Amino acid sequence: MKKKSMLGPLLLVVTALIWGTAFVFQRSGMDHIGPFSFGAFRYGVSALCLWPFARKHRHKEIPLSKDPTVKWGLLCGFFLFAGGTMQQMGLVHTTAGKAGFITALYIVLVPLFSGLVLKKHVSLQSWFCVVMATVGFYLLSIRDGFSIELGDFIVFIGVFFWVGHILVIDKGVDDMEPMVLSMTQMVVASVLSFILALIFEEISLVALKGALVAILYTGIFSGAVAFTMQMYGQRYTEPTIASLLMSLESVFAVAAGYLFLNEVLTAREALGAIVIFIAVILAQIPLGKKEKTL
Repeated sequence: MKKKSMLGPLLLVVTALIWGTAFVFQRSGMDHIGPFSFGAFRYGVSALCLWPFARKHRHKEIPLSKDPTVKWGLLCGFFLFAGGTMQQMGLVHTTAGKAGFITALYIVLVPLFSGLVLKKHVSLQSWFCVVMATVGFYLLSIRDGFSIELGDFIVFIGVFFWVGHILVIDKGVDDMEPMVLSMTQMVVASVLSFILALIFEEISLVALKGALVAILYTGIFSGAVAFTMQMYGQRYTEPTIASLLMSLESVFAVAAGYLFLNEVLTAREALGAIVIFIAVILAQIPLGKKEKTL
């Protein structure tokens, strides 16, 4: 196997590992600081890390007001902020492992919303995976009396913003410079989080010190490093294989939650997680003829 073909999958596995373990840091960070404050500093750190590279790659002959990457980055930043905030708020009331599997539902929902928003054909396979994932979510999160735990519900709402994030990138990918896009969305997410933190939360140095490790890990590794590794990893990996490898994020989230937070899924929750994971895998394996867009 050539070095490049080995490098791509390796980068994506490491990316999934970083994103999966990040759920642990996100959850522990909530012991010290509010979700808006956490997002403000987390995305701020990511933006600072990406700034030198974005500055180097941006087309300086194009004014910022006319740069399509910056325009798409503003929209991506909103969805990143909304999805990240919902995820962060949900982690106050649920486990890292469950949050990882619920978040993974975006992989199943993207084809469905592609049909609704981008007018792409939705295959029977996609519909089947949606139904299967719904059953898995029911087992994982729905309790007696058809009630849902608050944290699970908040994380689930965030999934739709992650879907929006993917669709925005898909729609404008041809006009984007990846490094500039990443930094722009981080800046937007940080600013929006900071505004809400000033309104709804109290920011103190003591709280920031307590959450510093979580902020640095998610800001540097989950934000700047993993996003960059994802971009380069996908260059040397087939799209289907890339998606499969990145879906391991949910598995790593459960493992990290067990190892570092002593989180254990019940038999019902574990079954739901398995069903969701199978649906996620099936949603990424092309079956039959290649689908045509409408």
